[in-house]
Amino acid sequence: MMASLPENVMVSVVTNSNLDIIHCSENFTAEELCIHLCNKYNIPPLTRALFALRVKGTNYFLNANSEVLQGSRDYELRIRFMVPKSNLFRLLDEKTFDYYFQQARNDINDNKVTEIKYPEYKEQLLGLGITEM
Repeated sequence: MMASLPENVMVSVVTNSNLDIIHCSENFTAEELCIHLCNKYNIPPLTRALFALRVKGTNYFLNANSEVLQGSRDYELRIRFMVPKSNLFRLLDEKTFDYYFQQARNDINDNKVTEIKYPEYKEQLLGLGITEM
């Protein structure tokens, strides 16, 4: 039996405007891909457990043991789990804090936060968020 060749998976990362194209083997899991990406973007082990892969354009997150070549090949690296107080991100890790801020900023700009679907207030909300920081 021949070993299967690696295939490409595309991952959007909010701190990089270019898609990450990763070569994955047949049994490559979502957890392995998250670890690979966190290492690439200097996210430490302490906070990388907060990250998960989401199928792009959906609200569906992959389980850690899901094989990334079994479904969609287009994912987003997202902070899925929050710490109780968002200001703790900065104390835990500056890179993770920056990622959280960029993700939240993009979600507000793209009207993906259902509680805040007020386009006319978007700039004010971003200004308040920046002032808070």
